[in-house]
Amino acid sequence: MSRVAVHLELIDAGWCHAPEFAVLRTITTRELRFPTVVGIIRHPTAGLGLFDAGYAPRITELVRSWPERLYGMALDFNIPPEADPVAQLAARGIDTSDVEWVLLSHFHVDHVGALRDFTEARLIHSAEAWDAVKDLKSV
Repeated sequence: MSRVAVHLELIDAGWCHAPEFAVLRTITTRELRFPTVVGIIRHPTAGLGLFDAGYAPRITELVRSWPERLYGMALDFNIPPEADPVAQLAARGIDTSDVEWVLLSHFHVDHVGALRDFTEARLIHSAEAWDAVKDLKSV
């Protein structure tokens, strides 16, 4: 049996804060931090891919206007320039066009926020994840 060497590197792509009561349905107002992680996967036959795309810095601009501002008020986004997935890939010598595929766990903004930067990548997702969002109307 031959072995296939797959390399996985996790990068920090920012985080958000939300009050505990909004997430865990408690009465506590303590702020919880939710990190966003992107996996860079180098596979010998499937090529270069990502597990989720992470936040993009443009998300902070998007949530400044209505109605998206409500989302921004609920979640305090923290996406410093060094957390930008595109910048982190570039620092590793990877151009966005080098990414052949993106495996999406689900369609929350912390997993797909930077997806627009990977226009040449094939998207891989479960039918259940797509069914959960496919009928949402654009605002």
